[in-house]
Amino acid sequence: MQAKAFAADVDTVIKGVESAYSDVTTLQAGFVQISRSAAMGETKQKGKVALERPRKMRWTFTQPPGKLFVTDGATMWIWSKA
Repeated sequence: MQAKAFAADVDTVIKGVESAYSDVTTLQAGFVQISRSAAMGETKQKGKVALERPRKMRWTFTQPPGKLFVTDGATMWIWSKA
């Protein structure tokens, strides 16, 4: 029963967020990504992300520099300086 209640709460939150931001067409933000694994330890990456409706994204990695992910919703392009 708790799983159903939790799912209902999540649905309510999602609907509220979607409603609050339904008129937003673009978004730009900075990000920090921290990955941890037993084999690689901890890695930290920083960059900027730009989103545009419908389905467009651009992830530019600035630390360390040299990676770019871009999608138009149908195709994703990945570029790496390496």
